[in-house]
Amino acid sequence: MLKWSLLATLALAPLEGYLLAVNPNLSKLAPALFLVTWVVHRVFGGRAIGTSHPVTWCALTLLVLVLASAAVNLDNGWALVYTVRWAPFLVLTVAMVDVLTHDVHPWAALAAFLTGAASCGVGALVSFLFLGDARATGPLDDPNDLAYVLTAAVPVAIVALVHLKDSRWKLLAAPALLVLVLGAAATLSRGGAIAVTVVLLWALARRLVRVRTAALCAVLLALAAVPAFDLVRNVIDGALAQKQYIASTNIETRQLRWLAAARMMGDHPLLGVGPGGFRTGYVSYGRLAELDALTPVAHEMYLEVGAELGVIALLVFLAAIAAGFLASEAAVRNRGADSAGRRDRLRLAALAAQGSLLAVCTSSIFLSEEYYMPLWAALAITAAVHRRSEGGAREGLARHRRDGDGWSGVAGGGDGPART
Repeated sequence: MLKWSLLATLALAPLEGYLLAVNPNLSKLAPALFLVTWVVHRVFGGRAIGTSHPVTWCALTLLVLVLASAAVNLDNGWALVYTVRWAPFLVLTVAMVDVLTHDVHPWAALAAFLTGAASCGVGALVSFLFLGDARATGPLDDPNDLAYVLTAAVPVAIVALVHLKDSRWKLLAAPALLVLVLGAAATLSRGGAIAVTVVLLWALARRLVRVRTAALCAVLLALAAVPAFDLVRNVIDGALAQKQYIASTNIETRQLRWLAAARMMGDHPLLGVGPGGFRTGYVSYGRLAELDALTPVAHEMYLEVGAELGVIALLVFLAAIAAGFLASEAAVRNRGADSAGRRDRLRLAALAAQGSLLAVCTSSIFLSEEYYMPLWAALAITAAVHRRSEGGAREGLARHRRDGDGWSGVAGGGDGPART
């Protein structure tokens, strides 16, 4: 139950819109079941709840700061609503780090996330090609949010397709990568395009993909796009016309919202304007620029976190992201795991999670994405892989000391050979 509730949480997160259409509470079922199972498993299993890691401590600190900010800003009208959105992700992060360190292999979590994102990409293409959406939406109302989810899974598909030896992974990763890229392209999201570009450059820099292979894939994709474009020319022309119409307006409004968020952070540096406070205070801090904005967001994750929760919370939030990157890099560079096969799988999992976190952080420069699973899943997986690689390193060192240099024989009074 612990394993399958975790995998369901990750796989169903990208499909939240479809679940909400069936029942408003359906999307909460898998995460709630996972958290309850986790607590029961730890309490009756005799193991402490939680795993110590910088990502875990940052998540817990953020939870305290969210509660404190909400407590002093209850009058903003949305503090409780947005606290209920923040808290589950932070608690889930702590639980996922623990479970992925001790109970479920990180690649199982990556497979669940990739499966959910690919299903989301299928929905995006269906909405764009057959349901008349000018820009792909699928299970998410906002095309930019959809692109964020799809691009976060692209590095996982790349690493699995190119480097994992299991044929089952390749059968999943190959069509998933195609659907993810096409679905992200159908959103016409500039943030998604930038994220994919950054991920591709990262993959080339890390030598996950050869330049020749990337160029060949680009040529084949371009050749396949020509007949596809002819088949759906009217749909694409309409989407491009709509994107061109709103592009200049988006740039202007995002500048206004970034300035408003910066003003909020300057006026309330300690605990911000409270969770959801940007939504309440934007009209006044935006100096009446968008009176008709019903549910405004900052369209910049970092500024929105700082404006709503304060500078201290923003620093903790950035520290969590930095800890995720450092943890993944440490796992990539760790050469001491107990076996070559296990070490390679952990290293590849660390690379996949690192690429996903990179795509998330890039997209979030233009979007408010702190309330979506890819960010928190990537942080949890990087931390868990790091802890697993450290455990493998300790086991390998102990085995080396026991069997390699003869110290255990000397210490125990034995006469075994002391090999060097």
